[in-house]
Amino acid sequence: MAEKFEQWCICELMGRQQVAGRASEEVIGGAALLRVDVPDGDSFRTAYYGSSAIYALHVVDEKVARAMASQLGRRPPYAWTVGEGLKQLAGPAAPPTDVDGPEDEEEERDIEF
Repeated sequence: MAEKFEQWCICELMGRQQVAGRASEEVIGGAALLRVDVPDGDSFRTAYYGSSAIYALHVVDEKVARAMASQLGRRPPYAWTVGEGLKQLAGPAAPPTDVDGPEDEEEERDIEF
């Protein structure tokens, strides 16, 4: 019988993402997934990854994994959305535009993004 995998790791994932924490294998819905318990202060957040999303696992000690997790930030990857990113890039909110379009069809508007 194979020994159960459970190690502190830095995981390199698809999309140039990294996550650090206590990694173990867990079967959900018949599929083997990598479970990563990411340190978040005194607690943990848990994320699951399929094997096709994992490029590399670097086994490290707990101290290194915790330090890396704090450097990677506390927001999970799904917390950042395209809309939020666009708002940050756009800067201050632009005045509302006429959703029905200009009354005079020949009128043109310059819209800055």
